[in-house]
Amino acid sequence: MKKFLAVFFALCAFTSQASQMNVVLDKTQYEDGEQVFASVWLSNYSGALTYFGFDTLFDDSQLEFVDAKFTAVLDLDGLAAMNDAYLLDVGQLTAYSFFSGIFDEQIKALLVKQAGQPLQLVTFKFNALANFAKPSIELANKEFTFEAPDMPPVIGGDPRPVPAPATALLLLPALFLLRRRA
Repeated sequence: MKKFLAVFFALCAFTSQASQMNVVLDKTQYEDGEQVFASVWLSNYSGALTYFGFDTLFDDSQLEFVDAKFTAVLDLDGLAAMNDAYLLDVGQLTAYSFFSGIFDEQIKALLVKQAGQPLQLVTFKFNALANFAKPSIELANKEFTFEAPDMPPVIGGDPRPVPAPATALLLLPALFLLRRRA
């Protein structure tokens, strides 16, 4: 039993890296009236991404929301994803997209298309309202659904990477169980 638990804790330690989501800007400095493009990327995921949704927080004294362009990351031939982005409040917009397929063959095709590579989810277009260096754009209330064929969906919110020291701490229970009594 000890060895089983030790293997379980070791497995948890080595598979603890979570999905990461970040915003990439097209430039670092903007002039008044320029267009600002902010792309949202997802990396370090497993399974097929079938849903994502999040809020984007921005400084409305620096930026004015214009449009959102979703990539075809959740589209398959003949099956378009359902996408929407809208202003929720001053300085806050909501974006979501979900895969419209329901069959395992479609999930398999989506998995092959995504192939574990970093995914560009959406690009937001803003107008710069003043001269400034890098604008403040943050993501909040992140939700994702990952599916694999013949498996129930794995739903995760607010993914964060697990730092290396925390991963090493997950190994301590395994080492404790494997110690020999003198």
